[in-house]
Amino acid sequence: MDVTLDPSAWGLLILTGGVVGLCFGLLGQAGGLALAPALLIVLPLCGVTAEAAPRLAVTTALAILIPVTIGQAEGRLSWKAIDWDFILLLAPGAAVGAVIAAMVADNLDGRIVALFLGSGSILLALRLSRRAGGGDRDHVEPRNPSLLALTLKTVVGGAFAALTGVSAGLILARWLAKALPSAQAAATASALTLPFAFTASVGALLAPAPLTCGPACAGVLFLPALAAIGMSAVLIAPLALRLRPFLPSAPASRSLAVFAIALLCTVGLRPQSLGSLLAETRESALDLVLGSLCEPQPAPAVPIFDRKTLALAPISEAR
Repeated sequence: MDVTLDPSAWGLLILTGGVVGLCFGLLGQAGGLALAPALLIVLPLCGVTAEAAPRLAVTTALAILIPVTIGQAEGRLSWKAIDWDFILLLAPGAAVGAVIAAMVADNLDGRIVALFLGSGSILLALRLSRRAGGGDRDHVEPRNPSLLALTLKTVVGGAFAALTGVSAGLILARWLAKALPSAQAAATASALTLPFAFTASVGALLAPAPLTCGPACAGVLFLPALAAIGMSAVLIAPLALRLRPFLPSAPASRSLAVFAIALLCTVGLRPQSLGSLLAETRESALDLVLGSLCEPQPAPAVPIFDRKTLALAPISEAR
C-alpha cells in the first residue's frame, strides 16, 4: 500500500522543520543532531513502515542538510574564511565516505541502521555536552598533520556521518582545527557538508525505493519530509540565528544534547526488537557455519526405465 499524507501529517512535518530550524539557527551544524532522530519518530506517523523508517530517516536528513547549508543557517559560514585548498583536497574523501556508507546501509537490516543512527547520535550528543562543559579545548594551536592521515579521517568521518544522518562538518571540524585556525576550520568543515550531502543524496536517489512507499519516495528519499521540513527549517533558522547572541552557548549545547538523547529514547530500540535481531543473527551464523554438516546428503539418483524402451531393447543390452 502506498504512503498517503493527510493535512495533519503535513502539519507535523512542517512543525518538525520549525523545531529543526530553531536548533540549526541557535547551534549551527550541531543542530543537525536532532534531525535524524526527529525523522525516525515522525516518519512512522506518516505511514512509513517500521522496517523502512530508519533508512529513510538517515537519507532524508542528509538531503535536508543541502538547503540548510546553502542558506547559511549557521551564520559562521563565510566564503572568505573557507580554505579552498582543503575543500579541493578533502571533498572527494567525504564523498567517498558517503558512498561507502550507502553501499553498507543498503545491505543492512532496518534495525541495524537504527542502531547506528541511535548510537552515533548519542556519542555525538555526549561529546557536544562535554565540550559545552569545558571538557574539550576550544582553542587548539593549528599544526601540519599528514595529508594522508587527514584524508583517511575525512573518509571515515564522512562514512560515520552518512550512517548516522548528521552533518559531516560536525565531525570534521574538530580534525580540521588541528590544521587550521578555529574560525577557518569551522567554515571549511561546514562547506565540506555540501559535496558530502549531495553525494549521499544522489546515492539515495539511485537506490531502490521501499515497496510500500510508492510515489512519496524517490529512491530512499521521503519527498514530503524533504520538502516540508527543508522549507520550514530554512525559513526558521535565520530567525533563530538572531537569538544566538542572547543565548549562552554552553546551556544551549547541553539542552540540545539532552533533547537529541530524549528523542532517541522516545523512539527507542525496543528490547524485543533488538533481541529478535540478535536471535536472527545467531541463527543465520549457525546456518552458515553448520549448515553443510547438518543437512543430509541427497540420495543417489535412481535410473528411470521406460517399459517401451526395455521391450524394444535387446536382451544382452538390457543386461
